[in-house]
Amino acid sequence: LSELPIKQGIAVTGSVNQWGEIQPIGGVNQKIEGFFDKGMEILTSAEAGGRGKDGSFPENTVNGRVQNKLKYLMKEQARLKKEAEAEAE
Repeated sequence: LSELPIKQGIAVTGSVNQWGEIQPIGGVNQKIEGFFDKGMEILTSAEAGGRGKDGSFPENTVNGRVQNKLKYLMKEQARLKKEAEAEAE
């Protein structure tokens, strides 16, 4: 969705935290949540971007790009629906 290239030379098994420390298998949810943003940054070389007070993400961050793409897709879906309804009349 962000249209950012993903580095292909990195592999993660799931038992390493965002600081590179080996972890036991317990706490899988916490590992995923803690590593998600950092993992995106590592894989894309772009800042993940935190949500602002208004609920949006900064432009040109991974999350901001995804948010903008989702908004575009929602608008496009609404446009196509309206077009299909007009053709059906």
